[in-house]
Amino acid sequence: MKTKQLFWRGLLSMLAVVLAGQFLSTVAVCSSQDRHPKPHSLNEEARVACQQWLRQVASEPDGYVVSKFADHDLVLLGETHEVKENCEFVASLVGQLYDAGVRTLCSEFVCSRYNDQLAKIVEAEEYDEPGVVEIFRSGPWPIWGYQEYMDIVRAVWAFNRSLSAQAETFRMIGIDADWKQFDLLTKNKAERFKMIRSREEHMATVIEREVFGKEEKALVHIGFAHTARQGERLAARLSQQHDESMFQICLHHEMPDRGRAHRFTRFIEETIAEAAVKAVGFDVAGTPFATLRDEQGMYFMMLGKNSMFQDFAQGYVFLKPTRELTTVTWVKGFIVEETFADAKAIAEKLSWVKKGKHLTPADLDTALAARLAKR
Repeated sequence: MKTKQLFWRGLLSMLAVVLAGQFLSTVAVCSSQDRHPKPHSLNEEARVACQQWLRQVASEPDGYVVSKFADHDLVLLGETHEVKENCEFVASLVGQLYDAGVRTLCSEFVCSRYNDQLAKIVEAEEYDEPGVVEIFRSGPWPIWGYQEYMDIVRAVWAFNRSLSAQAETFRMIGIDADWKQFDLLTKNKAERFKMIRSREEHMATVIEREVFGKEEKALVHIGFAHTARQGERLAARLSQQHDESMFQICLHHEMPDRGRAHRFTRFIEETIAEAAVKAVGFDVAGTPFATLRDEQGMYFMMLGKNSMFQDFAQGYVFLKPTRELTTVTWVKGFIVEETFADAKAIAEKLSWVKKGKHLTPADLDTALAARLAKR
């Protein structure tokens, strides 16, 4: 799967906040003197220590995520987008979350203004697939026609149908704000920062009201960049009052680096393979993984001198090596006349399609489906 474009998009999104707001390296450097041990290079000694530790404590990914609710009310599961396995993993967690007393899944991929409609869909006797497609079609991303994200809604609906009539149902809550992807791609730096800050604030407000305000527990399915506890991202905002009640987990992805060798990603994958474990969830903070540092890694560079793995991941879930991850599938007919103009402008701006080539919704729909099929 050619995921480099997705990872850099997430990186640039995080970088926009860094450049326009609080400079993260200053935060990291000022605090590292009294709270950090010395970073460790990606050498053989570190690999062996991590392997030995993994063999002793490795957990299945689903059990690992659910286990974090024993001591936390909110778990943020940070993904890179358009990865099929990530969505399937979230969908598979619903029943286990319910058994653990968790009743809410918060999703970045649905606007909060559609929550009344979403509640009706996941509690209905019949599944309203056209209604789900319309919710996604009407969101900030008019080109987000991805089946696996919508299948998460179906998974919640299917689980609720398995419950008795008297049982409390499982909720799915959209947390995104009303904004336009095209604006984010075309506005100047100051306007983009204002949009990003407003969006993060909105998501934090929804979670504050729907989770902490109702004394609930919730899993948050969201882009990895939003889980940064530095700067102005969602996790940073929430941690000001709820730091001990939150836990952040990073889903495995290709971590960008200056040399394009992806040394840190390869180190993780080779360490897991040599530890003779497959899919796995594990803590980063407080373990041999915590102090790892890649001098060429962009995340480390952004977080400043002496930053390390535990600065951007408390926990980690490895589903597959990045070369085995697959892309999501396109919902045929997702582009319609009402969304065509915006979808076309965005697809052209991202160079997903050639400018001026696709003149009808059907043409653009076919081109976007083909783009995913080639990856």
